[in-house]
This record gives sequence, C-alpha cells and structure tokens, in this order.
Amino acid sequence: MGTRKVGIVYFIEDVSASEVKIGYTANWPGYRLMNLGCERGAELRVVGLMPGMMRDEKALHRLFHGDRIKGEWFRKSEALWTYIRAIPYQGPQGLFLKSMLGYRVLGHGPVRQRIGPVEL
Repeated sequence: MGTRKVGIVYFIEDVSASEVKIGYTANWPGYRLMNLGCERGAELRVVGLMPGMMRDEKALHRLFHGDRIKGEWFRKSEALWTYIRAIPYQGPQGLFLKSMLGYRVLGHGPVRQRIGPVEL
C-alpha cells in the first residue's frame, strides 16, 4: 500500500561528509531531517524535493547504485548532483517544494533554520 501513495521523494545532504540521502516520505520531510540530524550529529540540509512514490525512491536507488555508501546514503557524485539540480519545480506544488529548499539542522540539536536558497 505504501508504494502507491504519492508523497515526497527527498534529497538531504550531510554537508560535512558530502553525502546525500535519497528517501521517501508520505509527510513533510522536515520531521525526517530533524531525526537524521540527531542521529548523524552533523549539519544536514534539504537540497531536493519532488512529488513521488516509494517506487520512485527505489528507482533512484538503482539509478545511483554505483554511488551508494550505505543504506539510503549516496556519495555526492557529479551525476547525482546534476540530477538534483535538474528537478523541475513547476506549478503550485513545485513552487511550494522549491520554497522548502535550504532547511537544515545543525549537530545533535534539531535547530530548525532556513538559510535561504540552496546554492546548487
């Protein structure tokens, strides 16, 4: 059932490690961002968002399998970064998702802070 629900495929960058998590959520990925920030103890930021389903997330995992580090974390390769930069943000939903880029957490504490547009 979860594979058929349209949600958000997200790309969250661990800034210090140059790694990107490709994930899926049926809800707002900000909650996941805060949890990951606590788990990794690093600066994380949302660098890409697009409407999609769990199957889309899995297809991206297969597409970038050569850059996989562990689980859903991938090396920030040129191919992956090019893909993220090419995400089209069109229509009302696309503009809303684009406005969410740049949200981050710092270290172990879930500090919600928007740092402005993400430099891609």
